[in-house]
Amino acid sequence: MEDKFKVRLRVVEKQIVNWDEFITEFNTRIRDKFFPIVIKIDEGPDLSLLEIQELNRYKFLKWFDQLECDAYVETDNLIEKHLGEKHIKNFNELPFFFYKNNNTQDKKFEKKFMCFVGAHRWPRFVISYFLSAQHKQQSFLTYWQDKFPTQDLKGKLTLEEIRKFKSNLPLYIETSETIQRHSTGYINFTDTGPLLDFYHRSFLDIVCETWHEGETFMPTEKIARPLSCLNPFVVYGPENFLANLRRLGFKTFEQYWDESYDTQTGDKRIDSIKSVINKLAKLNYEETQKLYTEVLPILTHNKKLYDAISKEQIMKTFDGNL
Repeated sequence: MEDKFKVRLRVVEKQIVNWDEFITEFNTRIRDKFFPIVIKIDEGPDLSLLEIQELNRYKFLKWFDQLECDAYVETDNLIEKHLGEKHIKNFNELPFFFYKNNNTQDKKFEKKFMCFVGAHRWPRFVISYFLSAQHKQQSFLTYWQDKFPTQDLKGKLTLEEIRKFKSNLPLYIETSETIQRHSTGYINFTDTGPLLDFYHRSFLDIVCETWHEGETFMPTEKIARPLSCLNPFVVYGPENFLANLRRLGFKTFEQYWDESYDTQTGDKRIDSIKSVINKLAKLNYEETQKLYTEVLPILTHNKKLYDAISKEQIMKTFDGNL
């Protein structure tokens, strides 16, 4: 659908963050009878979870179902299924494709793990705290955002653990970045190239994907980095993230460590990922190098597929529109 028909709705997690601006433009389109109206939702949330804070957390889908005008919703969630014929499925391939045809280098492992965080989300905080507390000497870590409320961490960590880790933020690593580092944590995917150097110096990428709640699948530059750089990975993301990667033809690592976390969400998924990390942390660097050699055929397959895959193939796999 042409951009002139689109009214944009910005979303963080399951919260709409520009409702007043959006509804003003939406109502103007209705008044002017400028149809169809395409509600373009940023990226790939599960629509069933979206809430309108300004309407006492009214569910977005309930609001949409009551509309009596020619309106559609466009999202990048490749498995969205709540709207039927009123849904336009798209996929913004630019972040995911950003590292296509990246030249890899020989690996020389200085660390076992890496976890690169810009903006705060509670799972990212919990995982980063765990790595900092348990495996700091074996990890490359970033956590840019240092100002955020901590209510969503209640019951995940103790108050002292939260205070202690937050007091150490922001976490940076030395890179060739020339951009301003924002305390909000925001970083455009086009500015993340300097991180690639660490993929030749570390073994496992602990990927914290953007969308992780509900039924959603929108791979971004975060998973693209290990695919492009020949690195194994674990993923904190939505349930069946790895299964959906495999639908696209990528291979994962279930024969080398437990990937049952992919059928889990929230705290259970994090606990299972911690178990994988703890197991790998016990390997010495000679054993890590040996394991890398064993998984290299999978990594080579993934890079070859990543460099070749097209938006058309992705959309066809998930029965989408172009």
